[in-house]
Parts: sequence; C-alpha cells; structure tokens
Amino acid sequence: MSPALASAAMDAEKLLEPFNMSLLEVVRDYVKRNQNAGARITVGDAWDKYQKQLIALKRSEATISDYKRDRKALPDWFFALKVGNATEDLVEKALDGLSGLHHP
Repeated sequence: MSPALASAAMDAEKLLEPFNMSLLEVVRDYVKRNQNAGARITVGDAWDKYQKQLIALKRSEATISDYKRDRKALPDWFFALKVGNATEDLVEKALDGLSGLHHP
C-alpha cells in the first residue's frame, strides 16, 4: 500500500470514529448500494413506472392526479437521484420544499 493511500485510509478512519464504523464497512455498504438496481434507475424513472402501474391497476383518478401533481412540484434534482442514493435526508429535503419548510 502506498504511503498516500495509507494516510488517506487513516484520515477516513478518523472521520468514521463518531459513527462507530470502519472504513471497510463503509466501503462494503457503498459497493452493495451501487451494485443493486437502485444504482441504475433514477427516482424519476421509478416514479414514472409507478404512475403507469397505478393507471394499469385502475387506481382512482384522484390518486393518479396526486402523483402527477407531486411529480411536477418536487425538485428536478430529486428525480435525477439514483434510487440507491436517495437517502432519508434527501427525501426530507425534497418534501420540505413542498410544504415550504426550510431544510438546514
């Protein structure tokens, strides 16, 4: 291992100390999230497929309209996210925009 890589690994371990996680655990989690289907499909694509499913299942027009309305109201950056990267904080931030709340 190069000295630069060893130094970076030690710095990463220090950053992870408050979370009681090792660098290896974080890397494994990252790889797992990015290998699954959530790493390939965007929130927007998943949302649109779900809307089509609602129509196919003949859900109420009010339900379908609500999803269409929210699709237009939520921020574009949210729909550009890969599903695997849509963390709770990012979902909260996107939804706060609908209610007029300001996310720190």
